[in-house]
Amino acid sequence: MASPLEMLQLGQQFDPYGSFRQGGMEAQQYDVKQGQLDLQQQALKQAQQDMAPAANAQPLAGMAVDPFGGKFNLKTADGEETLAGQASTYLQKANTEQQLFNKAQQRAKIAELTGDVNAQSKAMEEARRADAAMTEAKNKAATFKQEGTDALVYNATLAKSQAEYDAKVKAAMERAGLKNRPSWLPEKWSPDLKDEILPRASQKTAETIQTRIDRQNEELRRQEDQKFQRNREYAREKEMTGILGAIVGKEYADVKGQVEGLRAFLPDDRIKRLSGKEIPKVSSTVQSIRATSELADLVEKHPQSTGVPAQIINSFERYLPSRYEKDEEGAVNESKILNDVEKSMKAKNASQDEINWSRAIAKKVLDVVNERALAASGGGRLLISELNRQAEVLKSSGLTPESAPFVYRELARGDLDKLQSRYGIKPEEIKGMDIKKSEEVKPAESKAPDIKGQATTAFGSYEPEKYEYGINPATGKFARRPKGQ
Repeated sequence: MASPLEMLQLGQQFDPYGSFRQGGMEAQQYDVKQGQLDLQQQALKQAQQDMAPAANAQPLAGMAVDPFGGKFNLKTADGEETLAGQASTYLQKANTEQQLFNKAQQRAKIAELTGDVNAQSKAMEEARRADAAMTEAKNKAATFKQEGTDALVYNATLAKSQAEYDAKVKAAMERAGLKNRPSWLPEKWSPDLKDEILPRASQKTAETIQTRIDRQNEELRRQEDQKFQRNREYAREKEMTGILGAIVGKEYADVKGQVEGLRAFLPDDRIKRLSGKEIPKVSSTVQSIRATSELADLVEKHPQSTGVPAQIINSFERYLPSRYEKDEEGAVNESKILNDVEKSMKAKNASQDEINWSRAIAKKVLDVVNERALAASGGGRLLISELNRQAEVLKSSGLTPESAPFVYRELARGDLDKLQSRYGIKPEEIKGMDIKKSEEVKPAESKAPDIKGQATTAFGSYEPEKYEYGINPATGKFARRPKGQ
């Protein structure tokens, strides 16, 4: 039996209202949990129903083989798979992976509802795999579809006529598996078809087509150029035959090139009156006149370079051995000549413009000597003796900026007179050879050099019976050498 104290404490602890309230809360908690369980069971049941196959559903392996609904031919007449057939294969795979993806998601949902973490993780991994495979299959199907479009565009742009266009489009449609021509592909061929349909192609195929077209156009241009050249050669040959008349064989071959050059200066009917032997002589003389006149014009326009011709000609023998030989040494010596002129002009503090023109005049001097020597040699084989003689012709001492152009033009006019006296060719008959007139200015008189005095000063004596005296072209200084060397 409890003591009075224990009874008192028990009485104090008893809370009829609190007990009633706790009982009510427990009932509510039970109702909440039961409701959650009911919802979970309903979701689980729904998920299971979603996973269960329909009564009339077919297994994945028995799906329809044509996702296009019969709009395309999946195989060619020979039984080969078309591009549409290849696309169909990947679309079926994408459809399969889509269903696997959906089922994996359902399994993950059920696992989540039942609290099976491991099963949920596996189901989610399978869903990710199926989603990636589905995307890849769809992309490949789209690739085959674009290949079909590319085949149509490529073949259509190959065509050069309606018949060829129809045949090539038909072949591309068979390869693509198309039963009907696409609405964007015209039925009628035209040369401008490429511009209309090229945007349908992929970038790679469009670039390939454009490259092919560019090459075709380049080849057409090359063929047209060849045709033009052949026609021009034929016309030129016909004209040559008409001009040269009875000149045939080796003589014809020898003068043909010279006649072509002469036609720039003389009318055809005038050239016809020349014999095969006269043509080289006239041609070389005309070139000599042209070069000499151009030298006169250059010196007149650039008087600061008047002394350049004399400088070149005074040292002409120094450059002669290789200047006119057809080898590398000749080119080296020509460059040496021009460099020597440049050094000389720099020593005079000439401007760069003056130096450039002096180099041009130096080159022209060499060309003039060459042209005049060739003309004097009769237009055939160049004689070294004529080179020296023509150098002496230009070697007028005491030329001034005023007298030099006059002297050179008089030389050119002398050649014109020879053409008229020897071949009956009047100056007015020569095209583009209007030699500028300049007032006569005589070269300044120069005193003969005091060789005896210079020799005595330099060597202590003057012995003309033993030595030759003069300016050494290599050093520019007064020198002597034993006679006969």
